[in-house]
Amino acid sequence: MSLTLLKELFAGFLRDRHIARHFRRLPLILLAYMALTQAVKGFYIRKFGWQ
Repeated sequence: MSLTLLKELFAGFLRDRHIARHFRRLPLILLAYMALTQAVKGFYIRKFGWQ
């Protein structure tokens, strides 16, 4: 698919401010998820050792 076709498909979808607000938060949510995953992984490695 070309980039222009994708832009046309999502143009109306992203015009809705409520939905666009969630897309702007997505990188923050993903970074928080990755940080939490690393923290829990580090905790389990310290507690139970590397297996």
